[in-house]
Amino acid sequence: WGMNAGGSGKTVSINNVTFKAFQTADAGMSHHLSAEIYRTFHRGTCYELNIRVGTANEANFDPPIKKFTPQDLNEVKARLEQARDSFTFLK
Repeated sequence: WGMNAGGSGKTVSINNVTFKAFQTADAGMSHHLSAEIYRTFHRGTCYELNIRVGTANEANFDPPIKKFTPQDLNEVKARLEQARDSFTFLK
């Protein structure tokens, strides 16, 4: 996928629409942001879909805090991917 949203990306299909897909991430001050970016042109206009997940270290919060597990992250991503995969142009 590549770490630079400005790179060439890879080609993916979402509901028979061809997108260029990119992946990027950033971190700092006990926070992390990852993003999947999907771009396409339709009737001369550029469209972009994004899946962005931001997390913070649980040590930044007063207890008690529920730890965000890898299973939690997988569930969040699956729900966001379900929304992404439902995309379609109406016209």
